[in-house]
Amino acid sequence: MWKNMALIVAGILIGMAGAVAAALWRDRPLPQSRSSHAGPTIEQVQSLSSLVTSRVEVSDVVVTKLSGYTGSVEAAVLLRGDSKLGVDLSAAKFESMDQSAHTAVLVLPQPQASQPRVDHRRSRIVAVREQGLWRVVPGGDAELAVTNLALRDTQKFVADAAAEPVMVERSRHQAEQVLGSFFKAVGWTVTVRWQG
Repeated sequence: MWKNMALIVAGILIGMAGAVAAALWRDRPLPQSRSSHAGPTIEQVQSLSSLVTSRVEVSDVVVTKLSGYTGSVEAAVLLRGDSKLGVDLSAAKFESMDQSAHTAVLVLPQPQASQPRVDHRRSRIVAVREQGLWRVVPGGDAELAVTNLALRDTQKFVADAAAEPVMVERSRHQAEQVLGSFFKAVGWTVTVRWQG
């Protein structure tokens, strides 16, 4: 019986010693280690795909004229629409990187208009006017043709409005701010150079 008690006490003591050793091992100071980030990768930028920087509201009057030998017909459309202006980040590339200074130069294509949209609910044909002999010729083929041309032209006007130099400059500035914040979050300073 004393032999069994001695084995039980020895087992308890060995268990307690093991628990103390495990606690001391867990709380020991770890050797100094240092992790470093290799810096931003072009894949991180390209994975963003497209950076829409602004939405351009368009409000204008588009006048389309269809002329013939004996007269002409004009249609005026009060145009309302919008277009998005953004940067294609899938074409981005790093021109240079300084790992020690955490700086880089990122080359981007110029902002482009995308998804021009005419708001047909708010756009209106405000006038259709015939001149010359076309005023006295029966039938509305000329009016229909000029109206269709005017409506087709409105889409182009919306896209062209977004490509105005002031809008493109605003888009570039916005892209630089957004990408600057993106890289600052990982400790890098990135300068953007625009193609073209």
